[in-house]
Amino acid sequence: AEAAIVEAQAAAKTETVIEAQIDNLQAAFDPETAFQALSATLEFVRGHAVSLHRRDAGKLIRAVDAAYDRDQRLALVKKAHLKIKEVVVRLTRTEFQREARWTPRPSDDELARLIEPHERALLLSHLRNFVVAFDNMPAAERQTLSTMREVVVNLDWLCALAKLGVASDR
Repeated sequence: AEAAIVEAQAAAKTETVIEAQIDNLQAAFDPETAFQALSATLEFVRGHAVSLHRRDAGKLIRAVDAAYDRDQRLALVKKAHLKIKEVVVRLTRTEFQREARWTPRPSDDELARLIEPHERALLLSHLRNFVVAFDNMPAAERQTLSTMREVVVNLDWLCALAKLGVASDR
């Protein structure tokens, strides 16, 4: 799996890198590898989901302000994770165990058909808050997140939902 990651990085295809990292994490969970995978994915999500447009500035400032407080920061992460998982459970009609891989993931076109525009906007807002909260967490706090493994092994969902939300937001 590490060879696949190196090969994908050489090709500079972000989604391929993420898929290779997910495959690698399936074999054995290593917190350091997971942290790197999560950081790489959030860079991708940040690039798609965090807009510096004037209309989004107020929401972003509120999230940044909330992220300074440890309890509020953790609440942003948990709330985002729960909302995303709620949507995934509804779409897949499957109750997933904690830290499980959410499968199957519908295609991007199928996600666009299944998720209503108002819910896409809500998901995008939660993803933005997740990224802001994560960016403002000290490294030690990031590594103690109980939801980290579940988020990491489902990075493809985060990326797909971020792309869908941004495409709907334009």
